Amino acid sequence: MKQKRSKVILIGSVIILIAAGIVSFNYLDQKLVKIHQHFLYCQLITLEMSPNDTIGILNSVRSSDYVYNENLQEVWGNFSDPMIKHLFGGPARLSFSNQKYVATSIAVEGSTWLPVKCQ
Repeated sequence: MKQKRSKVILIGSVIILIAAGIVSFNYLDQKLVKIHQHFLYCQLITLEMSPNDTIGILNSVRSSDYVYNENLQEVWGNFSDPMIKHLFGGPARLSFSNQKYVATSIAVEGSTWLPVKCQ
């Protein structure tokens, strides 16, 4: 009876440790993604940049494909390299007003767009 109880406690402890590890890993991964997004969309690309300057920076990142849509005043595109896409996010829309960079939104889970916060 005592041996059964200790096995149950051991298995329960292992399951709790695995769950805690998965949660910690996911949290650190999301933090890393946010740091990379902030670096690209808030520090490398700055508010005084034009669409052409912005596309120049984005196209210098490995396996990127970005174009400027003059009608919507947006740069849209994506990274095809899986690791780069994971670090910087999926499809992105960079908005401009009067030829100056305003903000970035990144697609998550299909048609939901989340803004990159630069504060």
